[in-house]
Amino acid sequence: MPTFQVPPEHIAAAWAVGGKDIERACAYGNVDVPELVAKIGSFEWQFWIIWSETDYAGAIVTAIEVWPDHKALRIIAAGGDGKTREMAQETLEAFARAEGCKHLIMWGRKGWQRRLKDWRVSRVEMTKEIAP
Repeated sequence: MPTFQVPPEHIAAAWAVGGKDIERACAYGNVDVPELVAKIGSFEWQFWIIWSETDYAGAIVTAIEVWPDHKALRIIAAGGDGKTREMAQETLEAFARAEGCKHLIMWGRKGWQRRLKDWRVSRVEMTKEIAP
């Protein structure tokens, strides 16, 4: 499936197409949508649109993380067709390689393990809300 990184001048139009899917994904992962939109708008994070042969299929937001010994491309949020990450993986890997990244990293619901066969679980992130 064709996956395109949205150029700066088309972010608003692309958000109108894929933004709702990203917002739904953010709700699962406790990602702050206004912060995500600001980081996309400042080009700190990347916004991707995925097309099937004829229609919109999904959207992904990524961020390049710089660690002391390597860089990684983190998938912050993905939404749309149930196979969104799988459809975009080849393009995201090529982008990550071009940016000098050694890994793709993502948070996700446990169910993604069944779909992403060539990924390994390296950690589980758990969150507990603390009452005021």
